[in-house]
Amino acid sequence: MPIKSESVSKEIQSSYLVLRMGSLFTLDPIKEVDKVINEHGFSWFAKFGKKIANTSVRKMINESTPYLVVILLHKTEYVSKTYKLLDVSKEPPQKNEPYPDYYVHQQRFIANWFKIENSLHQVDINNLIVKSSFQKLRHLFKTSMGSSFYCTTIE
Repeated sequence: MPIKSESVSKEIQSSYLVLRMGSLFTLDPIKEVDKVINEHGFSWFAKFGKKIANTSVRKMINESTPYLVVILLHKTEYVSKTYKLLDVSKEPPQKNEPYPDYYVHQQRFIANWFKIENSLHQVDINNLIVKSSFQKLRHLFKTSMGSSFYCTTIE
């Protein structure tokens, strides 16, 4: 009788790169990137301001199921959307790669580019825990001016 080998299945955990968006523009960045994704199937999304280390994002992409969570403060409530994170770059996308039109004249402010697509998985921001401090993300929003956070969930 053949010996069955037990396969150890390693569950790949989801990781979340959360970007808190400021009010640099009067338009809604989620709506703008969604238009591009609906037309092309994916889009490049720009992070303005302080750079995020591409090596950390690549490690997240390679070692987990990676998501990009975009969070906006709309009046007094946070609005968020979760995207599947495909790639990261410091360089602007190729000319044939899609991204929202309003980035064209803002290139000098862009720190990182993230290639994203829609995700059926939408994380509740109340369940996000910041990996570096193990604090709830919502709590840190009250005390931190940071714009990017590496998170996991409490579930």
